[in-house]
Amino acid sequence: MRKKGLLIISTIGIVLFAGGLIPVSVLEVKDRKSGEILFRKRAVEGDVFLFNYIHSVEKTPVEGTFLIERRNVLRIVETRFSSHGAGLPNVSGKTIRKNGWFVVEGGERLEKFNFFFSPINRPVLRFKDRETALGNEKGGEGLLEISIRRHPFILHVFKELYRLPFDP
Repeated sequence: MRKKGLLIISTIGIVLFAGGLIPVSVLEVKDRKSGEILFRKRAVEGDVFLFNYIHSVEKTPVEGTFLIERRNVLRIVETRFSSHGAGLPNVSGKTIRKNGWFVVEGGERLEKFNFFFSPINRPVLRFKDRETALGNEKGGEGLLEISIRRHPFILHVFKELYRLPFDP
């Protein structure tokens, strides 16, 4: 009887350990200068996130909508902006006007999205039930890297519970 109980407990332990090694996808925003992880949340194919900021030349809001696809790919769904000028998409071609915004359809697929920011930009990420300001608290400049990372489930749980900064 004792051997049978030990076998059952061992089997359960092995199954739980093996299950913890299954990778999960995580939307992650990293400050490339400091290496600090600014945002991390579990993501699945089909999730959408919004990234908005103030354009440094035009001083107007810009919003990007991204879709998470298979194989850790980000697809640009659309970019919205209220005026056009230096550094903004060309308003000819696929641009439409909708509710006072210029809207450019996306389609491009990216492994990661990098964004250089200054104190003017005030970048914000909206994902699921969270809105997170991503700018530098000290008012400086920085470089954000937004990507989908794969982590073993157990490592993801520990990172969430203890806000661990290390990467596998």
